[in-house]
Amino acid sequence: MLRLIAETDEYTRLRQLTAMARGGAITAALATFVGFLQIYGAIEGFPVFLLGPFFFLAYGFSYGAACLGKRD
Repeated sequence: MLRLIAETDEYTRLRQLTAMARGGAITAALATFVGFLQIYGAIEGFPVFLLGPFFFLAYGFSYGAACLGKRD
């Protein structure tokens, strides 16, 4: 990911970083929501290692949505 961002032009870098920021925000919102559910006993446990793959899933969807939204 770092090499992709470092070796591209400014436009592509901006799109990648925007998608990463949106993916991170979605992942943080999910982690907060799951944390509240755990505190109040609505769910037993959540494997935290799934947040990494969820981030990349959210990042991919964010980047795909940005690509589809920019069609001419």
